[in-house]
Amino acid sequence: MRKRDLGILLLAAFAVFFSVHHDGDFSFRESWYHIADEDFPIKYEADRLPPPLVADLNGDGRPEVLLPTHEAKIQVLEPPHARHLDDETGFHEARVMAEISLLPDNVRITSGRRPIAMAVGTVDRSYRDADVRKQVLIVVTSGWSVMCFDHNLKKLWEANLQDDFPHGAHHREVAISITNYTLKHGDAGLVIVGGRMEMQHHGSETGAADLRHFALYAFAGRTGTLRWSRKNENIQSQPSDASMLIPQHNYKLDVHALNSRQPGQDRREDTTLQLAHFRKHKRKQVKKTPGKAIINSVNKPIEHNPPGKDASNRIARALGKAADMAGSNQVKKSQRMRYMPTITNHTQVWWVPNVVIAHEKEGIEAVHLASGRTICKLHLTEGGLHADINGDGVLDHVQVVGANGIKEQTVVTSYSPGLLGHDAIWRWQLSTGATWSNLPSPSGMMENIVVPTLKAFSLRAYDPKEVIVAGGDQEAVVISSAGSILAIIELPAPPTHALVLEDFSGDGLTDIILVTSGGVYGFVQTRQPGALFFSSLVGCLIVIIGVIFVSLHLNSSNNGKPRASAEYR
Repeated sequence: MRKRDLGILLLAAFAVFFSVHHDGDFSFRESWYHIADEDFPIKYEADRLPPPLVADLNGDGRPEVLLPTHEAKIQVLEPPHARHLDDETGFHEARVMAEISLLPDNVRITSGRRPIAMAVGTVDRSYRDADVRKQVLIVVTSGWSVMCFDHNLKKLWEANLQDDFPHGAHHREVAISITNYTLKHGDAGLVIVGGRMEMQHHGSETGAADLRHFALYAFAGRTGTLRWSRKNENIQSQPSDASMLIPQHNYKLDVHALNSRQPGQDRREDTTLQLAHFRKHKRKQVKKTPGKAIINSVNKPIEHNPPGKDASNRIARALGKAADMAGSNQVKKSQRMRYMPTITNHTQVWWVPNVVIAHEKEGIEAVHLASGRTICKLHLTEGGLHADINGDGVLDHVQVVGANGIKEQTVVTSYSPGLLGHDAIWRWQLSTGATWSNLPSPSGMMENIVVPTLKAFSLRAYDPKEVIVAGGDQEAVVISSAGSILAIIELPAPPTHALVLEDFSGDGLTDIILVTSGGVYGFVQTRQPGALFFSSLVGCLIVIIGVIFVSLHLNSSNNGKPRASAEYR
C-alpha cells in the first residue's frame, strides 16, 4: 500500500473519530452559586432587579457574571475554573472579583439608585481584528440616571433624565442598545436608552393605567453627550387595535426585524431595542405627462450578499477566510483597520443601520437613527404570538381562545389582506415536569412568584440547530425539535426570572443561570463522547495506520540509497 493511500485513510479515520466524538450526549451539571446578602421585599413589578449579564469586559477570554443588588451595587462574579467541573460535590461558591457602587460621589443616598436595566457592548469606532475588544457597561437606575463604566469598572459619564418624567411614576419598560456606530464625527459609539413610565404600578386594579409614550435618548458612547431625544407625553391605556398601522408607505418593513412578540413576554426586560436597515420601496412607474420629467430619487442600494453563502457554517467561513488570505497581496487581515461609518440623514449603505426598532409592550415602533423621529408604528394585540408563520414576509398573529363550555380554538389573523389558508400539521405533544403555580400571597408580596421559561436556543455558539428549554418551579427540561427530552435539570429553588442562557464557562457551550429570591445558581453544560466503543475502535485503527505509515516511511528512506554489494566488481 502506498503512503498516499495510508494518508487518505488516516484523514478519513480522523474525520470519523471527531464526528462521532462531537455528537455525544450532554448534560447540565451544578457549577456555582452566589447567595444574596439579604432578602428585599418585592411588592410590585417595578421593584424587581434586572437579570444578571454574562460578559467579557476586558477581553481576556474569561467571561464574568455581572449581578445587580438591591443595595445599589453591581457585583462581578468569577465562576469556578474548569478543574471543578469533574467534581461530584455540587455547587461551588463563586468568587466576587469586584464590586461597584451606583451611589453619588458626594451624597451617599440610596434612593433612586437601584439598578433596573443593564447592558454591555463595544463603542470603539476603529479597531483591528487582532485587537482585544473591550466593552463598556451601561446601567439605568430607578431614578433615571444613566451611568457608563469602562472595562475596568471606572465611571466614564453619568446623565440624569429624571426631570423628563413625572414625580412618583414607575418604570414599566426599559431597554438599552449599545453600538459602535456614531452620529457625529469625533464620537465613539452610540448608546440608546428607551423607557416607558406609568403612574400606577403594573397589576394594580385601581382604575385605568396612566401611561407615557415610549421615550428615547441617544448619547455619545464615550462622553455621554446627548445627541437627540424623543420625550414622552401623557396617554391613556386602551386595548390595542390589531388593524391600526401608522406607516410611511415609502419604507419596507422587514418582517424578521418586527418578529419579536412571544407568549408570556410581559416583563420589563422583555422590551428590546434593535438596529436595522429599512430601505425604500421602488415607486410605481407613472404615466409620463408631456412637458414634465419624472424624477425618481429613491434608489435601492446594491446589496453585496453572494447567493448560497451560509454564514453559520464554520467550514464555509474557514474556507472563505483562507481564500481571502490567499488572494490578498496586501497587509495581513488581522492588521487591517476596520472603521465604522458615521450615520447621517443621507446614509444609504445597505449594511449600515438607519433605524432603531423598539419592541414594546404596546407594539413595534421604528425610529430614525440619525434624528430620532418616528418612521412607523404598529400596534399589536396583547397576548398570543406575533410571527411570520407562513413565510410570506407578513407578520401574523396567533391567539388561543378558551372558556367554560366552549371548545378551545386557535385564531390566526394576518396584517395583510388576501392571505391564503394553510392547514396546520400536528407535529408532537409532550408532557414534562416543568410545572408551576402562582397562588396569591397573603402578604401581597411578589418575591415568590415563579417566572416560567419557554425559549429556543443553540447548544453551541454559532450553531444553527436549536433546542427548546422549558422551566418550571422545580424542574427544567431541554427538548429537541422532534419532541424528545434531551436533558432534565432539577432546580434548587423556584426562579424569579426567566432562565439566562449564556456561556459563562468560555468553552463555546451554552450554560444556564438560575435566578431565585435567595441567590443565583449556575449550571454548566458538559459533553460526553458519543459511541464510546466505536470511538475506541476508530482510535485503535488510527494508531495502527500511524504505525504502518511511519514504518513505510522509514523503510523507504533506508532503501533510497542501495549499498554496494561484493558480487558486482
